[in-house]
Amino acid sequence: MLLTTIWTANAFEPVYLLTGGGPSDATMVYTMLVYVMGMMNLRLGEAAAVSTLFLPLLIALVLAVTILLQRKANA
Repeated sequence: MLLTTIWTANAFEPVYLLTGGGPSDATMVYTMLVYVMGMMNLRLGEAAAVSTLFLPLLIALVLAVTILLQRKANA
């Protein structure tokens, strides 16, 4: 789950090249959302906020998975 989330967070090129975000934003990932908001719509503040808020979410996920794996290893 952790690796899939990290890979999805970094998956800009395949989404942009294959679907461009997809019909009705069906394949919109966070990196694509930041690109569309920042570069295409020139909403730079919102794009910066999305990218800044995504980092603590990834850190929380990494910590949660690490704690769960440590508990499983100690049991």
